[in-house]
Amino acid sequence: MKLTVILILSLNSISCHLFDGSGSSAISPLKEYKIAYSRTSASGVGKVYVVSPSYRSPSLLADSLILTDSTLSWSPDGNNILFVSKGQIHSIKVDGTNRTRLTMNDSTNSSPSWSPEGLRIAYQSKATGTFQVFLMNRDGSSQRQLTHNSNGARLPAWSPDGGQIAYMGDGGIHVVDLFSGSDLQLTVYPDDYRPVWYPLGGKILFRSTRDGNQEIYVMNADGTQQVNLTNSPANEDDHSWSPSGTEIAFTTDADSYYDDRYGLIYLRKELVVMRSDGTDRRQLTTNSIVSTSAWSPDSKLIVFVDSMGGPGLFTTDDVFVDRRTVLAAGYAPVWSPVPLE
Repeated sequence: MKLTVILILSLNSISCHLFDGSGSSAISPLKEYKIAYSRTSASGVGKVYVVSPSYRSPSLLADSLILTDSTLSWSPDGNNILFVSKGQIHSIKVDGTNRTRLTMNDSTNSSPSWSPEGLRIAYQSKATGTFQVFLMNRDGSSQRQLTHNSNGARLPAWSPDGGQIAYMGDGGIHVVDLFSGSDLQLTVYPDDYRPVWYPLGGKILFRSTRDGNQEIYVMNADGTQQVNLTNSPANEDDHSWSPSGTEIAFTTDADSYYDDRYGLIYLRKELVVMRSDGTDRRQLTTNSIVSTSAWSPDSKLIVFVDSMGGPGLFTTDDVFVDRRTVLAAGYAPVWSPVPLE
């Protein structure tokens, strides 16, 4: 079995972040920020960890879990993390105390995410038969159904101002206004996938197969000006904005190949960064199967998972393109939104 490892990738300037004063190489990525991630053993026991990217000494946050969803979500103040075990959403403090089950139904709940102000949590639940988007207060109170799509609604994403939630619903991507209750369908392709808001609002990133393969698109938050950013014969996925909003990370299978000697397909998913308008595309990995990448809060580092088992600290400078550092074995890494010493 190949080991899945969490990797961290540097996008900084080399002089400031890859060298110390002596001229020797040194890794110094945001010592005050931390990364939460999950891991499941061969026996099926799940755990949640927190690790410093500089010291690489993981701390166990929660144990004896049945992780039915890999989603982890930091509260905006950095004090709590949401995780899903046995189909129920839990909150735990970053020191491992005050573990609290927030959902109490007998259904499946998943994809929890904190609102920008940290007072509410959006999630998807099968409590009414099909997945619908629900809201609750941070302590689990006042749970209410937000969507009523006949074919379900999934993957809720908060707008930066907390006033809207984008989601995958009937016939495409929707946005619901939390003040007026209006629900606007933005796209008309049922498989349009995972809306991601521009950090300053007003735009939404998503994946679509409307052109015959998986491509990364961007559109205005009202559904206008839908633009294919990748325009490639390969399949692109795992899209995310940098917090600065100037760049987009995604994966591509362009390096996959077929070996006719053995009749085998060798899958590769490489990590790529491009400008937010789709220009200046830079491939940052080779011979990898990358997933679940996440930008650091200052947009200078990317932590990601490579299921090929290879290591991974990269810089976009060609001289150091092969420099990598393994953080830990695990999955679904997310950065703390604020410094945590």
